[in-house]
Amino acid sequence: YYYTFATSEAMADAELALVRQAVYGKELTLPLAVDVEENKLKPMSTLDLTNLTAYALEHVEKMGFYAQLYTYTGYSYELDMQRLAGRWDIWLADYTGKTPAVGYHYNAHQHTSKGRVSGISGNVDLNVTTLNYPKIIKTKGLTRLREV
Repeated sequence: YYYTFATSEAMADAELALVRQAVYGKELTLPLAVDVEENKLKPMSTLDLTNLTAYALEHVEKMGFYAQLYTYTGYSYELDMQRLAGRWDIWLADYTGKTPAVGYHYNAHQHTSKGRVSGISGNVDLNVTTLNYPKIIKTKGLTRLREV
């Protein structure tokens, strides 16, 4: 699961409430990602956008899930990635065909949006990671919504 959010904590709260409804009663085996790549967020300062992103990631954790930030290489320069990557898992989209040369750590790399998978017609996103997310998430007990 992943979601995008708006430009204030109140708007993020409204979207997080929708996420809570979407995951209610479900068991997740992969991270719940906060998708930060919306152009309407670019007018925000790096500090404000980073704070809002951290706010959303913290709330995903409070829900009881493995929180992950999803963004693309170019957009990551709008964020304080040292701060965010020092605390949360990063899923980075970069379609250059090369390993992204960034100054922060990421664990998942979306390397194309034009992949092919048997049984699916049309293009699909392809990702790679060295982490066994299902095992990590199950071991940490981050599979289900916490009833808060």
